[in-house]
This record gives sequence, structure tokens and C-alpha cells, in this order.
Amino acid sequence: DYSGTELAVIVVGMIAGTIGNVQASVAIAMNELFKDSVVFESAHDAAGESRLGETAGDEKLQALIWEALRLNPPVAFLPRKTNKALRLGTFAIPQDRIVILAMGGATREGLGNSDQFRGDRNHYDPLIFGGPPGGGGHIHQCIGQHLALPLITHIVRQVLLLPGLTQCLDPRTAEPMRLEKLWGFNCRKYPLEFNRFEILKQSPLNVVMKVKAPVSEHAEALKKVIKFGAP
Repeated sequence: DYSGTELAVIVVGMIAGTIGNVQASVAIAMNELFKDSVVFESAHDAAGESRLGETAGDEKLQALIWEALRLNPPVAFLPRKTNKALRLGTFAIPQDRIVILAMGGATREGLGNSDQFRGDRNHYDPLIFGGPPGGGGHIHQCIGQHLALPLITHIVRQVLLLPGLTQCLDPRTAEPMRLEKLWGFNCRKYPLEFNRFEILKQSPLNVVMKVKAPVSEHAEALKKVIKFGAP
């Protein structure tokens, strides 16, 4: 039984969380990929293969994104209420107690070199986007794996394929400007640059028309019309 406030938090969290999680996931993934030039090139190649419709490229890119989000989950902390009494070592948590789950600690548990980015890890932690329904040992099931992840993968792929993509440099230090986050999860800013002129397409439209007689009189009138429309 949830209170009105708890229900409101759930509803608002689902709406804002979906948008925010997609935005955060894209920013976190790009930030992580840029940390290593080899990893970035691997992701760029996978994005190219994915755009050509190759399943292997799509799977490889998803694996890289999942590994990036394992290190930095888009939702770093989750508030939950215990439905039964728990004991963690010598520490007891009563039933119906509000707890804060640190997701970044949980997604590192049980893995060797868990703080290192490994693009070939292929570890799809169900705590990030949920696992398949019907159990299987997974403690978090949601539609994120089938709804959010394909969207995130598509956005990351399109960003990776922007011509001349690079991180913006800090004008004071000349160092790459990294992702700025608020409270560990709200991605506020992550500036990137690319050569927009390579993908900018302009198709001018020229219309040739005869000026009605008397030409000199109507030409002057047309100049006034054009002046108002395109000074």
C-alpha cells in the first residue's frame, strides 16, 4: 500500500526518469568511450557496421554501451522500501524501512577488475536495464532492455558517426571538457564538436520569371517587394 506521495514519486519518476535516463545514458556512454582512443575507434567501427545493417556491429556497440553504464549507472542511487527485515552481515534493516541503493557498487560486484572498462566483458547486468521476465535469478525486470537500450544505441551510433567528432577543450587548461553531473546522476553538460559543414546540405531554388510590361515600372515595384521580404 503506497501513500499519495509515494505514488506521485513513482509516476513522476517513470515519466522524468525515462527521458532523463536516456539522456544520461547517452552522455555517460560517450564520455566513457572518449577516455580510451582504442575503445573509441572500436565503437566508431561498430557504429559504422551497425549503420550498414550488420547485426554484429549493433551487438558490439550495445556491449560497449552496457559496459560504460555498468561503471556509471544512469540512475546512480535508487530509493526503495524493504518488504521484509534484512540482515547485511552484522547490520539489520527492519521491514518497511526506506533505503538508498548505490547501484554503482552493485554493478561492480563479483567481477574481476570491476573498475576497468573492458569492451569484451559482455556482462549485461540486469540492474541497469532489467533482465528477462519470469525470474531466472534476476532481481530487476523492466522494459528498459527492449525500449530504452535500442534508442540509446541508435543515438550513440548517430553521434559517433558525426564527421570530425571530438571533445571540446577547456579554453583555460586546453584539457578535454568532461561530463558534468549533478548529484551523481543528472547530466548537466557534455560539450562535443563536429564538422557540421560536411553534413550540411543546401539546395538553392532559383525561379526565373518575366516582368510584366511596362518592365521598368514593375521592376521598381518588385524591388520594393523583395526589399521587404529579403532586405
